[in-house]
Amino acid sequence: MYDYSVTFATLNCLDYTKKCVESLLASGVDASQIVAVDNASTDGTQQYLQQCGLGEVIFNRQNLSCGTAWNQGILAQQREWTIVMNNDVICSCSFVDLLISNAGSGVSGVGGRKEQMIGAYSEELPGGKDSEWVQGWCFCFHRDLFDDLIGFDESMKYYFSDLDFQVRAKLKGMPITPVSCQDLWHIGHATAKK
Repeated sequence: MYDYSVTFATLNCLDYTKKCVESLLASGVDASQIVAVDNASTDGTQQYLQQCGLGEVIFNRQNLSCGTAWNQGILAQQREWTIVMNNDVICSCSFVDLLISNAGSGVSGVGGRKEQMIGAYSEELPGGKDSEWVQGWCFCFHRDLFDDLIGFDESMKYYFSDLDFQVRAKLKGMPITPVSCQDLWHIGHATAKK
């Protein structure tokens, strides 16, 4: 049995949040292991989260960004392992075991993402700009890595805080391990459209 938590951020999208929480519970994640950080939702999401009985629920008065919200959630429940996901992810069965068993000292997540790295990072990384990365909508890492990297970069207000986290891990020699997982479905930028 792993000591882990699942952290996600919300900003409206109540229907997706409900589906995400329901799927986490149905997949065997205990409600006490779920941390939700709400970035000032106005559509009933906050009321829903209050009545779910989750391990931690944090309500921000404004949208502080996904990276900031993830940091808040991870620090609220300092577990050995953290799984970070978007609130438009549906999961089933063994996704927790798969992610944790593949993370090691680095990061694991659903694979298949290649980013064109812009800036100074690309030439410093093994594999350069064509390095493999994991999808930012669901990934896993150990507490030691989070502490070593001092969390997510909170200056990144919208996208790329997940990629920046992976870049900084890779620059420290930590592996990024893409996995194939049939137990996770991402609705696909649904939360960014609201």
